Amino acid sequence: MIKIGIIELMLSTRLHDHLQKTELLPPQSKIVVAVSGGVDSVSLLNMLHELQNFYGWQMTVAHLDHNVRHTSARDAQFVGGLAESFNMPFYLEKLEEGTTQTEAAWRAARYAFLERLRNDLNYDVIVTAHHGDDRIETAVFNSIRGAERDGITALKAKRGSIVRPLLPFSKAEIITYANLHDLPFVVDESNSDVGFSRNYVRQELLPLGSTMYRNFRHSFHTVLNHLEDLNEKIFSQLSNLIAELSIHSTTESVEMAKTGFRNLPDTVAINVVALLAKRLMPGVGLSQSNLKEAVKFWQNGQSGSSKNLKSGLQLSVGYDTVGIAYHTAETPLSPEETARLLTDSSPYQNKHFHIEMTDSAVQGADSVILKSDKYYVRSRQSGDRIAPIGLNGSKKLQDIFVDKKIPRELRSHWPILVNNQNEVVWIPFIAASRNHIVDSPSGVKIVCKKN
Repeated sequence: MIKIGIIELMLSTRLHDHLQKTELLPPQSKIVVAVSGGVDSVSLLNMLHELQNFYGWQMTVAHLDHNVRHTSARDAQFVGGLAESFNMPFYLEKLEEGTTQTEAAWRAARYAFLERLRNDLNYDVIVTAHHGDDRIETAVFNSIRGAERDGITALKAKRGSIVRPLLPFSKAEIITYANLHDLPFVVDESNSDVGFSRNYVRQELLPLGSTMYRNFRHSFHTVLNHLEDLNEKIFSQLSNLIAELSIHSTTESVEMAKTGFRNLPDTVAINVVALLAKRLMPGVGLSQSNLKEAVKFWQNGQSGSSKNLKSGLQLSVGYDTVGIAYHTAETPLSPEETARLLTDSSPYQNKHFHIEMTDSAVQGADSVILKSDKYYVRSRQSGDRIAPIGLNGSKKLQDIFVDKKIPRELRSHWPILVNNQNEVVWIPFIAASRNHIVDSPSGVKIVCKKN
């Protein structure tokens, strides 16, 4: 009994010390605890409950029924009863049968449910029961799939709203904790099916490694810790580099100096693209072929050209910039995602035109005075229309270019001025919108000259 008490004290003390050191779950945090009903998540819930009064946490239990096993309803009922025994709110969501068929799809659906619940409740974090063995499993699994250094260290203690406080614990320690506390839990029969790729790594490869090398897990964690530290240093340097090259940046898009990017070594350029993609669309990874394709386009693409890369990522090449923007198929392209904001201090220029906000007269230039608003310069888009002065209704830009006999090779380079609603307000030297032009000194004067 003395021995058991010492082991129990060591386990609970280690988690408390880990939380004190890392501040992963600060006092008064509002926590969504993801509980599957297995030994890992049940042990996690019990540990957190033991510490709840000390930290003053507000906790709720969440469970997603994937509806792919005949025992899944049993698991959901078990977790609901567990939450009731701890006097915690319980939230359950059940997927329609056949909705998802792969491990990746199940994982995506689970995290989507947890994040949706966190937002609805206005909670701080989602806590999952991933442990040290899961960390090694993820590293091995992602390595087999050809992941780079960041993919190998993908399972982190904190990523966004997800917190994983059990990473310092091994599976064996968690099972010991559950047995010492006589905790009930359910067993997912599919975990023993090595037909699932992750299960094969868990059931076959990792035990083999531990059998062949006594310090297998300890050595593996040491390597992963070193790689995480290295990644942080590399990301810091890459972030500084991106900041130096950036000309315009929002949460949806980034524009960088084209010459500066094209002077980068290929390896550095690939890592810059990878980091930008991660910032713009977290959780959607790019393959090495995607990254090389993006770098090749930015290095060789002609001014005014654009390219859809993957999952809503769009690349562009301007006269002196390269750009990347993210949009979903359900969300129309906005000026911030596809265009360059025009300001007093930030003119626009490509190979053929120079546009700026100025009160000065420029010989041979075209100019317009518009309502006071934000204005952007971009290339033409499919479906663009303008309500030109002197005509009723609106007209397609495609038809205007044809009527004006603008050479086909110049049309993609011709600057299009739009407002914050992505409405075309001016095509320099061609047409201006009667809905936006004003005759007032209080308006915004924009001048365009041909290079």
